[in-house]
Amino acid sequence: MEVQSVMVDKNVFKTMSRANNWIKDHNFKLTFYSKRKPDVTPNFFRYRQKAVNHFKPKSFRIKEIEKGIKLVLGEPIHKKK
Repeated sequence: MEVQSVMVDKNVFKTMSRANNWIKDHNFKLTFYSKRKPDVTPNFFRYRQKAVNHFKPKSFRIKEIEKGIKLVLGEPIHKKK
């Protein structure tokens, strides 16, 4: 399983700046291709790490790694050589 996205809970990390600091401190990407900011939902700042089409459908799982931080994990598609 590989990380597709990091979800940062807005109720725990009150500002995008605090969420950005956690992402940087833990060596995740702040931006995804041309997007300069994470996706923002009512409850989370979502930092995409890889495109969803790089993963097998229906392989996604969410794992909470600490309070306020969830990883979206998926099984990558390995291209035949």
